[in-house]
Amino acid sequence: MGATFSSPPSAAPAAILPPRGMSSPALVICGPDAHAAYLFADESTPLGTLSTDLWSLDIPTGNWSLLNPTSPVSEGHSKGPRRLTCLDNILYAALADGTFAEFEIDEGTWSSPSQPPSTLSCAVPVILDSSVGFIGAEGPSEQIDVTQFFNPANGSWIMGQPYPHAVNRAGSAVIGSTAYMFGGFGGRDFYGDLNKLDSPDG
Repeated sequence: MGATFSSPPSAAPAAILPPRGMSSPALVICGPDAHAAYLFADESTPLGTLSTDLWSLDIPTGNWSLLNPTSPVSEGHSKGPRRLTCLDNILYAALADGTFAEFEIDEGTWSSPSQPPSTLSCAVPVILDSSVGFIGAEGPSEQIDVTQFFNPANGSWIMGQPYPHAVNRAGSAVIGSTAYMFGGFGGRDFYGDLNKLDSPDG
């Protein structure tokens, strides 16, 4: 029998749920035993302004929680896709304004570590061993092919091998110490190529 889609356990009818109007969402599973998922996205308020919200889902129970503070202080009100990944119980985010932030799950706080050499707008996040990688990006006037790695142990960035072409919004998956990237957008073209990237840790 093939794999089938199903809904996770439903929360009580009176439970808090993420609003339907959330746009450009990023979703990642994180935490001990991978029992929690985190949703990071824009929410349009009744006044027409944007609120960037971070929600957590307790997977076994199906209960959602709105985390507070919800937004990184550095982001302001930039609208656009967020990118999110997780390593060692810390969420790492590429924000809509191209900056970098991290969320300590245990502490419930955002912080702004050292910023990358190049923008992270629409970059593709990957976790390779002990490094947090971001591939490609969308600059103010051009698409970018850079690969950037953040080392959480010392807060430093290194530049990796450039991607074969400028790209953003690509799909990614990691198997072992290798990341696989597919597709994406390059400014004028949509790509259908598959490329792999090995860990900078060797």
